[in-house]
This record gives sequence, structure tokens and C-alpha cells, in this order.
Amino acid sequence: MRGIPEGAKELRKIWSGFRAARVLITANNYRVFDHLTKPQSAKSISKKLNLDLRATEILLDALTGISLLKKQKGRYRNGSIASQLLVSGNPYYQGDIIRHADTLWKNWSGLDEVLKTGYPYHKAHDQEAFILGMHNLASLKVKDVIKTIGLKGVKTALDLGGGPGTYSIEMAKRGVNVTLFDFPETIEIAKMVTKKEKVSGINFIGSDFMSDDIGKGYDLIFISQILHAYSEKDDLQLLSDCIHNIAK
Repeated sequence: MRGIPEGAKELRKIWSGFRAARVLITANNYRVFDHLTKPQSAKSISKKLNLDLRATEILLDALTGISLLKKQKGRYRNGSIASQLLVSGNPYYQGDIIRHADTLWKNWSGLDEVLKTGYPYHKAHDQEAFILGMHNLASLKVKDVIKTIGLKGVKTALDLGGGPGTYSIEMAKRGVNVTLFDFPETIEIAKMVTKKEKVSGINFIGSDFMSDDIGKGYDLIFISQILHAYSEKDDLQLLSDCIHNIAK
């Protein structure tokens, strides 16, 4: 019995974890953090966002409880994590990946049904949140990744399945002529991201790299976080295509 209380405490941390996650996701959905760069009252926030006052105050108190906000004399403002990562427009903004987490929340909520039927449960989908969420995550490590790879002697590069173009942007900033290859709907989002970053020197191809020509003569072909989505056979074929299309 000695370890039972500790075990129950660990178990409670697991099953109750959804509450803090839901508070963060909902606050992010309403862009609450954008309005708390300076101290504001719950009344002011509820009015700006057209929300119920009592519910808004409860949410803000919950955010304070998980240390994302600070509260003083009835006024709330962002804590350090929220200031750095949850205010839109900041360089390391993580709000899009949290929007994607809301999509995952809705789909994972069907896990009971999946277990009975064996079929996927797709209640929600937000392509923009997913792709921009990948940009949020990649922005945290892009400089280190590109530095590790090294661009010495690289004049042309293919960013295969490059999503939002985070790595393409970094390579283009370093003087590389980059081609970003991904599905057409993803390319539209990547164009939006690169325009916001004011980066030139990126060519876009909107197509299916598993079936269409990826081009030739690249000094570097960069592949990140796409192989897991395909079978072993498809991955080997894709890698073979890349090897045959790299500059000799």
C-alpha cells in the first residue's frame, strides 16, 4: 500500500491533463494572448472578444493558474511563455500548432469508436493550421538544422515536401536558389509564409512528388518529416529518385 498514493497521484496527472490543455487551446482559438500584452481586466477582454464576462474571468483565472498569465489587482497580462510564444506575429509563435491540436482533440475524441470499428475518425480538418503549425515547430530549430547540414558549395536545392517553406526560407536567406515542391494547396500557404518573410529566390512546384517529376541537377535535396507518411516501398523509390536527380 505504500506506493498507492504516489501511483494515484501520477495517474491523476494523466487523466486530468486535458483540463489545462483545453484551457490553452480555447484561449488560443480566441487569440486571448494577443490582447494581453498590457494589463487588461476580464471585462475589457470579454467586451473586445464578445464573450460572456463570467466565463471569460474563469478562463483567465485558469490561465493564471497554469502560469501563462499574471494577475494583479483584477487585471491580467501575459507571462513570459505567453509573451514569447503565444502572441501572433512573434518570431517563435506557436499558436498555429495549438490550433492544429484543437483539430487533433476533436479527432482523438472518437478513439472509443475507432476501437470498436477499426476505422479512422475524422471529425475535423484544418489544413492551414496544420501547415502553419509545422512552420511554428520548424522555426524553433531551422537555423540549427541548416547549420548542421552545411551549405558549402550548394547553389541549388530542392525542399521536397517542404510544407510551409521554413527550411526553404532559411536556405534562400543564405543565397541558395531553392525549389519548394509540395501539394498545390500547401504551396499556396507556403507562398503566404514566404511573402510575409519578404524572401525571394524560391521557386514553387505544386504537384505530387510520389508520381510526378521532381526535376534534376540539385546540389542538395532536403527531405523533412514526410517519409513516415508513406510505405517502406514508396520511401525507397522516392530516395532512389532523389539520388538519380542530384547533381553529379
